[in-house]
Amino acid sequence: KLLHYMASPQQSFLEKYWGAIDSIVSIDGLKLKLSPSEWVLFRVSGTEPVLRVYAESETPLRTIQLLQKASAWLPLL
Repeated sequence: KLLHYMASPQQSFLEKYWGAIDSIVSIDGLKLKLSPSEWVLFRVSGTEPVLRVYAESETPLRTIQLLQKASAWLPLL
């Protein structure tokens, strides 16, 4: 299902789990810009059956929290 959301992301659906989203970028994956300093990127590998999740924030602890939230969200799809 993630591929479906990557192809046509629906902000209202994503915000039910993630809260307010500043913007969504669906180039090379699904990147949720949660604030000017926080984002989460879901990216499917083109060469192997792997989904990679990347995150960035102002602190290492917050980045870990974002990755944990992303890991908990995937089984809900």
